Amino acid sequence: MNVSLKETLLYKGLFLSILSEVQVGLLYLFTILYQLGCRDRTQAALWACQNLYLN
Repeated sequence: MNVSLKETLLYKGLFLSILSEVQVGLLYLFTILYQLGCRDRTQAALWACQNLYLN
């Protein structure tokens, strides 16, 4: 399978843009949950996500 560097970068960029949109969506969701008063659960979820991204 011969994939050019340009195609690889294109797919990588597409993947990263999807990933960042997902992150923005999650952040929005967490903000709503936080404002509804689910502070402890939101903190736990955020902590879990941070650990997932860092590890």
